[in-house]
Amino acid sequence: MRVISWNVQGAKRTQVLLELQFLKRTYKPDIIFLLETMVNERNILQLLPRIGFEHFDFVAPNNHSGGLAVLWHNTNVHASLLNKDHRAIHMLVHDHISNHKVIIGGIYAPAQQREKAAFWNHLYRLNGVMNLPWCLIGDFNEMATPIEKRGGRLPSDSSFERLNDFLNTINASTVPTNGSLFTWKKRIHTHLIYERLDRVIGRSDWNTLFPEAVVVHGSFTCSDHCPIILIDSIPRLQRKNFPFRFQNCWCQYQQVQHIVQRQWRNPMAGTSMFSLVQRLKRLKQPLKEWAHTSLRNNHQRLSTNTQKIQQVETQLLDQPESHRLHSWLKRLLVQREKLLLFRQKYWDRFKRKKWLVDGDRNSSYF
Repeated sequence: MRVISWNVQGAKRTQVLLELQFLKRTYKPDIIFLLETMVNERNILQLLPRIGFEHFDFVAPNNHSGGLAVLWHNTNVHASLLNKDHRAIHMLVHDHISNHKVIIGGIYAPAQQREKAAFWNHLYRLNGVMNLPWCLIGDFNEMATPIEKRGGRLPSDSSFERLNDFLNTINASTVPTNGSLFTWKKRIHTHLIYERLDRVIGRSDWNTLFPEAVVVHGSFTCSDHCPIILIDSIPRLQRKNFPFRFQNCWCQYQQVQHIVQRQWRNPMAGTSMFSLVQRLKRLKQPLKEWAHTSLRNNHQRLSTNTQKIQQVETQLLDQPESHRLHSWLKRLLVQREKLLLFRQKYWDRFKRKKWLVDGDRNSSYF
């Protein structure tokens, strides 16, 4: 089971949708929680199907503030909506691989002090009625220890009490993180501040079922928050390789035209039909190699770009005022946006929906 939570700070932006497609392809999540979508009901009904999940649900924002959404596939898990409000969406999830039923909640906690008490009291009440292993993932807007903040004014000891009291009371703990600790980043005046506001909390019954679960933090790209990815560490079934398929949009590339011309010049003995079939067979391997190096390489470049962004972020923790690092990070983010736009432009040319429409138009031939 893999679950992603991301405070996107506005889901309508093009880059957010592109980043979600990259996360989907990289981590293959079963469930995605989107926080602070800030998209009204009419627009989000058009937006969520574009992300490419079988099922989704949402909570509309209040006066263009907040807003939640959840998307899921019923392949490795069978999920259904349990409860939703303007601060949380809870899902009942049956994990097919581990054969366990659990409850997973996507959380968007308030940042304003006047709203915090009511929110945490609500979580305490939910703890009393959750009769299955319970896991919470999302933006809690709280820190547990002083090391979860870097830069800016030092927090007081009392600022850690609310989250730690909750963990102790319900007998829960934060799921361990692999990699960078911080999930929120912002420059306030002249200070670059990092904090860990997003996390995964597992109650003891959930932690017993998934003792090897780990959380991975994504990169800071188009939001102050980075996505967090919960992985239960249970191996998945490997997907089979797809058979070779020639895509019509490849004809727009000069390299493909050169490959076809080069193969077609080779003499071939036999009938015309035999010659045609053999030439098509000869084309298969060079076209596969071209597609692998020229097109699939885009995903590899995105992965490399992600690693470099994380590398720069790590260095910025120790050198927050380095102009060289900030300039480097800016160039990497521009490069990332171009790579994501290229990928969207490429795949949009032969989406399944378009293929079905164009395919039906050819049916009159038969």
